Amino acid sequence: MIPPHLRVFFFTTPIDMRASFDRLAQVARDGLGEDIRGGALCCFINKHGSKCKLVWWDGSGLCIFYKRAHETRFVSPRIVDGVLHLRLEHDELARLISGVHKHRARRKILFDA
Repeated sequence: MIPPHLRVFFFTTPIDMRASFDRLAQVARDGLGEDIRGGALCCFINKHGSKCKLVWWDGSGLCIFYKRAHETRFVSPRIVDGVLHLRLEHDELARLISGVHKHRARRKILFDA
């Protein structure tokens, strides 16, 4: 579904999940300093870690993947203060969107700095 050539970015600031195509593309453009149509996939989660959105350009239009966690939550990578976005590998993105069970989320670290 998601092409392997895309550069993957995780935005560290939680986003209001009511944001749709244009708003997410603008946040990505402002944060990355480039147009999302240049081959980037951007990942956003809400402040509770219960919802995740991915946005990317597939060549003919903007695409959104939206997932609401059920008995899991999305755990963000370790974040260095002041960093607006992180570059992720595709396997890191897969782990992030698969979530972690809520009762283990506080103990489990998915990404090491």
